[in-house]
Amino acid sequence: MTPPLALSDFDFALPRELIAQHPAAERSASRLLDGRAEPPHDRRFRDLPELLRRGDLLVVNDTAVIKARLFGVKASGGAVEVLVERVEADGIVVAQLRAVFDDIGVDAAKTGMLFSAEIIESVATYLESHPVPLVVDPVMVASSGARLLRDDAVSVMVRRLFPLATVVTPNLPEAKALTGADGSRRELAERLHAMGAPAVIVTGGHGSTAVDHLFDGRRHVEIPVPRHPVAATHGAGCTHSATLAALLAQGWALEDAARLAATTAAAAIERGLVEIGDGEGPVDVLDVRNRVPVPPPLVIGGVA
Repeated sequence: MTPPLALSDFDFALPRELIAQHPAAERSASRLLDGRAEPPHDRRFRDLPELLRRGDLLVVNDTAVIKARLFGVKASGGAVEVLVERVEADGIVVAQLRAVFDDIGVDAAKTGMLFSAEIIESVATYLESHPVPLVVDPVMVASSGARLLRDDAVSVMVRRLFPLATVVTPNLPEAKALTGADGSRRELAERLHAMGAPAVIVTGGHGSTAVDHLFDGRRHVEIPVPRHPVAATHGAGCTHSATLAALLAQGWALEDAARLAATTAAAAIERGLVEIGDGEGPVDVLDVRNRVPVPPPLVIGGVA
């Protein structure tokens, strides 16, 4: 049996956040388990006692999924700690892959946050038998600083996913973390190629020079990237890699796709929705602010 883990051992866990905000957090664990704790008004928290009592937790954050089974609960110093036995999440992810590949079909794919070595192994095994043009976006750290890839998963991603990729698209900090070295985008791209990536784009959102650097093992190509002083960069990297994958699915050459992906991500930042959320706002890929339709007038009994 997998040793029990505290949810605090995970880099992020929704139930941990629920517990931290639950009004019963300073009460005993038994009150939380038997459902006598008063649930908060926010509907997201109302099922927590039932989840704990049932013993099954689905720990989620964005695209990370961890299936966990309740192992124990203890209260100490006014805090409630939940111990879980980790259950494999790879089956959940592979089921999602199978549903999309078998039903809709896939012309290209991209990976983003994969979180754990187990999930990466499962994704790589599936893609080995279902080859498509693949963009590997090695998402490692959120803009908030939260870790999105466990430390033991980095080497697995390099060993298993890099050889399957059409192109790997780290930003500058990710390129340095993956190679364990400092250097220019050119140098880092060469190192990543030597680590097994057929082609590399070290994107230009960080550092003093706004340039995407593409290296395919033969040619170095620098792609200038417009920078906009807009505090809405959330999703820029995902926009870049998703656009790249969509263009590869249509048969575009890698350099041409890389150029359009760069301008698409930059334009999405320029239109970014700074008014939404705390911190950096989301990018606006579809120019939704200018596309919001005006609803027709409400007609009642033939009178507008």
